[in-house]
Amino acid sequence: MNFITAIKNRKTVCIYSGELLNDEHVAIIEEFIRKIQVPFCDKVRIQLVRSNRDNETTRLGSYGRVKGVYEFLAVIYEMAPLAEEASAYVLQKIILFCTNLGIGTCWLIDKFHHEAFTKQITLRHNEVLKMVTPIGYPSQKRRKFTPVMHYADSDDNYRPFEELFFYKDFNHPLFEDQAGIYSEPLEMVRWGLFGINRQSCRIIFDNNNLHFYKLPFEFAAIDTGIALCHFELSCIELKIKGIYAVVKHQLQEDILEYVISWISKQ
Repeated sequence: MNFITAIKNRKTVCIYSGELLNDEHVAIIEEFIRKIQVPFCDKVRIQLVRSNRDNETTRLGSYGRVKGVYEFLAVIYEMAPLAEEASAYVLQKIILFCTNLGIGTCWLIDKFHHEAFTKQITLRHNEVLKMVTPIGYPSQKRRKFTPVMHYADSDDNYRPFEELFFYKDFNHPLFEDQAGIYSEPLEMVRWGLFGINRQSCRIIFDNNNLHFYKLPFEFAAIDTGIALCHFELSCIELKIKGIYAVVKHQLQEDILEYVISWISKQ
């Protein structure tokens, strides 16, 4: 599976053809979900939810953000450390898988009709339903639309490399030619989905290890989960060895919060 290509190719799809996914695609996606390993936390589950396109009262809604689609993937997580980041990681990995199948997706963060979804999803104690994506075939029709969370269509919308990544501390920017084998994985992080273009994740490069931090914004945990997904999948594809681990790396920063580290095994 070429995830780097999927990261580069993936676009938000808001208008769908109105067709249901064929049985082959449904089976492939469900098999991928069954085999997926949730990182950082075991309190996450994924569920395929179908809307009745012939009955408006049971139709799954998104406040007009997406149209012509009747199948959704929902990620449900129990409140726990790193659970929100893990949920975003898992959903993004599935989204990239769908991209390689030619299936459209669109991140929806709380901007959907929760009551309609919870008629099909039984939430357990302390569980949260915050993230869903439609999955369907893109329509040939196009319209301009900017959801609350979106992929930029141009590299101009992303922050420069040296504004997101730093060397040893937040006082020294990291430039792409300093990142060595991690230059492409970090670039794939830069190409990630970020809340209202705030790009809430920051990374410190230190002795070939990388430390992930987040800013105190509404979607920061989701931003960071997607960044962790893009980074690890790119490393795996490029045969760069390492693991995620929580270590003692909190710098004296009033705003940024330490999340997790990539420990090199090269």
